[in-house]
Amino acid sequence: MITEAPQGFEAFFSDPLYLLYKNHLYNYLVRRFVIRRHFKGGDFKEVLELGCGISPMLPLLNRAVRTDLAWQALAFLRSSLGKGTNAVSRGVACHAGKLPFRANSLDCVICSEVLEHIEKDGEVLKEMNRVLERGGSLFLTC
Repeated sequence: MITEAPQGFEAFFSDPLYLLYKNHLYNYLVRRFVIRRHFKGGDFKEVLELGCGISPMLPLLNRAVRTDLAWQALAFLRSSLGKGTNAVSRGVACHAGKLPFRANSLDCVICSEVLEHIEKDGEVLKEMNRVLERGGSLFLTC
């Protein structure tokens, strides 16, 4: 059984100060810089950003699918980008331990600062392994 996020976690996404400052925090900026630098060399077809919240690691690419447990985070991304952006329509609200993707269907998974928020993180690691194709790339930070 997978334990859901603590009640009230979604409250962050309705806090105007959080929404205003989250993407300017040093920790986020450094992680994003490093992941984007390493990602540049990759020629990926289908990328999964797991638990992106309001702070995706990659530019909003059409080939990226973003997930988060909180649909509020994905709604904020959608509203902050405006209409006509395909990348945001590829957001999926789901638990990282129950990914709605076929096995071996993605060639890259990004999971940045997510595992430490999940009680049964082993289930998430198994899911990432299941959806990642053989020889695929995993960008993981904790």
